[in-house]
Amino acid sequence: MESILVASQFDPDDIEFILSKRGRPLIKIGKYIYRKQSLSGVKTRWVCSTHGHKKCYAVLYTVEGEVVRTKNVHNH
Repeated sequence: MESILVASQFDPDDIEFILSKRGRPLIKIGKYIYRKQSLSGVKTRWVCSTHGHKKCYAVLYTVEGEVVRTKNVHNH
């Protein structure tokens, strides 16, 4: 079942903007880490960091640095 959440369902204290070891932006929410995938105007799409090797399709969107929506379905 797909779970779509809006930003108001997140505790802002649970959302961390961090950098990878290579200096790339990441978002950490709970035990999951998302990497930036694409930018369209002011909206940024982030995918679960295991998207490539575990085929996890969890995704979230930010607008000007604020999480506005997420498809919080992880397969791990």
